[in-house]
Amino acid sequence: MSDLIIRTAIDIFCPIQQNKKWGFFRALLGYAKKVLYLPILIVVIPHLFIKWAREHYRKRHAKGFSKVVNNHALWSDIDVKQTQFPKEMKFGIASSHYQFGGASVHPESHWNNPELFPCDQATETPRSLAELTQGGRDLWENPERVINTLRKIGVNSFRVSLPEELWDSEEAVLKYREHLCLLREAGIKPLVTLHHFSHPKDFDFLENPDRFLDFADRMHAAFSDLVTEWCTINEPAVFAVSAYFRGVFPPCKVNFKKMAKIMLAMIKCHNEIYKRFKARDPQCTVGFSHDEIHFRPYHWWNPAEQVLCYFLTHVFSEAYLGFYKSGKFWVKLPFLLNYAFEDPDFAKNNGYLDVIQLQCYTRPLLTVFPVPDSVGYPGEAMTHMRFREDPAALHTAMHRVYAATKKPVSITEFGCTTHDEEQRKRFIERALYAISKAHEDGIPLHSIHGWSFYGDRGEHGAYHEWNEDPERQDFGLCSYTSKGDHYPLRPAAECFRDAIFRSRSD
Repeated sequence: MSDLIIRTAIDIFCPIQQNKKWGFFRALLGYAKKVLYLPILIVVIPHLFIKWAREHYRKRHAKGFSKVVNNHALWSDIDVKQTQFPKEMKFGIASSHYQFGGASVHPESHWNNPELFPCDQATETPRSLAELTQGGRDLWENPERVINTLRKIGVNSFRVSLPEELWDSEEAVLKYREHLCLLREAGIKPLVTLHHFSHPKDFDFLENPDRFLDFADRMHAAFSDLVTEWCTINEPAVFAVSAYFRGVFPPCKVNFKKMAKIMLAMIKCHNEIYKRFKARDPQCTVGFSHDEIHFRPYHWWNPAEQVLCYFLTHVFSEAYLGFYKSGKFWVKLPFLLNYAFEDPDFAKNNGYLDVIQLQCYTRPLLTVFPVPDSVGYPGEAMTHMRFREDPAALHTAMHRVYAATKKPVSITEFGCTTHDEEQRKRFIERALYAISKAHEDGIPLHSIHGWSFYGDRGEHGAYHEWNEDPERQDFGLCSYTSKGDHYPLRPAAECFRDAIFRSRSD
């Protein structure tokens, strides 16, 4: 670091005398260095020193669970079974129709696109989600097995999403209503997600948003007597970023401006749905699920890592959530994008939220040396998403979203993708403990939903993580099987069940 400072100072203040043939161009280069390096000397380095001082002070004076938030090694000193939740707390499991069903069950989805997701020549089966998935057929055709499994775990809520068939088929709506009736008869309240990363092929949030609004109106009219909790859009920022920033979700393009426009279109759709639903049923609960992703630099002193983490956090999380803090939407990328919007009716519409539906899996730790990568601290386990195992992230995420929105927090997803059942169980136990500690800190907690219902790496391929390798990703709390009247509970589901029973017996 000191060498960088010395070389920077020399380049700025010492004139270049060598090779006079190229003196003019070297002079231009010298001035360019002044423009680039002066901010490092005057702004960035003092900022990094202040940031280090704050981190050092926070770690040194941390008390209680805050010590664990900053030091994963301290988890071993904690009895994670000492969780405390109110008796009336809603516990549930989350699912997503297309992730379990695939294209064979839901052929109308825009993910069913052979041009974007071509066949694997070795197996003659399409990659990603376009596969025959018997488990998804069970969700759609055999809901009794699903309900029996939910009863085994002891949950009283089930997060579901609405298949593309419901957009145009009244017959499908009636069939889905039967499923919701079975859930209610079993004492399980559905939390319905209108859009979970998947929609019909002829829909686009920019080109025909009114179609999504009409769909929402139809679903509310069809299910409002059975459903009191609604999630309008699942992880809208991640959806837009993955489609037009990373280019891994359909249509798999890179277009920063369209990414921002899609974000704003989804904000406007959610806001309009909120107003319509609350006008018809003031008692219903409406929110959207926000994935709180706070990127952190592995080396606090590295300005490249600091800048990278700042803008990734801004794009993936803060820009979208920022609207529901102040009514102002602003997404910015230097020299690439500066897109803003302000809603004058934000305050009088209750901030367009009843709860903030939170999803959090980790605080990604990034390094740029020797190559850009997602890493963990020494001794810290990694998940199959190539992120560090970080259950304490839920604690900080709950504080951050509550500070922004001042709304009760509903955990709509948390989990760990791994093939190691002991790691999955450890994560679930620690995550529940982190959630309980945030609740003890005064964060109002509405409900807790584990992700995901089941997973399988066997012949049925019962779960897919969108564009990720289906052989690696497995969040399932249960295992898929075609036999019996319920799905086998994995150790993680059993510890979730035990935490539920403890909260109801205290």
